[in-house]
Amino acid sequence: MTPEAEPLVDPWRAQHDPAARFGIPAHVTVYTPFLPPEGWQDPALALLERFLPTEVTLARLENRPGGLVILAEPDDDLRAITEAVSSSWPALPPHKGNRLILPTT
Repeated sequence: MTPEAEPLVDPWRAQHDPAARFGIPAHVTVYTPFLPPEGWQDPALALLERFLPTEVTLARLENRPGGLVILAEPDDDLRAITEAVSSSWPALPPHKGNRLILPTT
């Protein structure tokens, strides 16, 4: 969750982010597809707590196919969380439908 970002991104999220319409606050997504609801109580989720809290700066906007993306920097911790999710739940489909993670600039 990124409560400090809420006032900055709320107008865009209200128009473009279906999650906002369901009351999900501003957040950083590190892995999609998400765990199915039956996995939300998985004890392995506690292993991810070692990464939290992590501090990032919402650095810039990029208009990518399918959505407006706010890039967080530095993203090393976010990439580590993504890798931990991949390792902890290997049955999940590849991150972002097997799209490559873009290199940092």
